Amino acid sequence: MLSINTDELKGKRIETQKVIERLIKILEENDELQFESTIVAIENQLEIIRDLNANIIAL
Repeated sequence: MLSINTDELKGKRIETQKVIERLIKILEENDELQFESTIVAIENQLEIIRDLNANIIAL
């Protein structure tokens, strides 16, 4: 049962990571200077998600 929850959480985190990466790409394509602080904040959140994914995989 634990592995099912772990797999589900990992899947959700990976999907969230993909959405964030697409958002960063859209922001960068538009006006990078206008959205620079937003891009930095999103990239920081993406790094947190990657760390959480690594922790989930390590379980």
